[in-house]
Amino acid sequence: MFARNVITLIVPLTIILLAVPLILQKIPRNGFYGFRTVFTMSSDEVWYHANKIAGFSLLVAGILWLVLGRVLPGLIHDQRQSYRLIGWIGAGALVTGCAVSYWLTSRKYPR
Repeated sequence: MFARNVITLIVPLTIILLAVPLILQKIPRNGFYGFRTVFTMSSDEVWYHANKIAGFSLLVAGILWLVLGRVLPGLIHDQRQSYRLIGWIGAGALVTGCAVSYWLTSRKYPR
């Protein structure tokens, strides 16, 4: 029961909560929290732009993960398989969000 709640509720809600300060551009450049690359750490302008995009990507990934966690267990009869699928799709959404953030940032600020 606890593992199920972690995968379907706690992880996506944490992702959503971490996304909000990034979207609101409240997080200054730092080495711990945010979309950190050599490029995004190069200036405040790039940092805030990249992290706003990353925040929206995280928000979408977290909402998708949360919705899947509520819908898929009712659609797939094998509960273990449904939670495994939720985890993989959620992780894939996070990776995709990071890739999109990097791509959009590098398009706006070509090197």
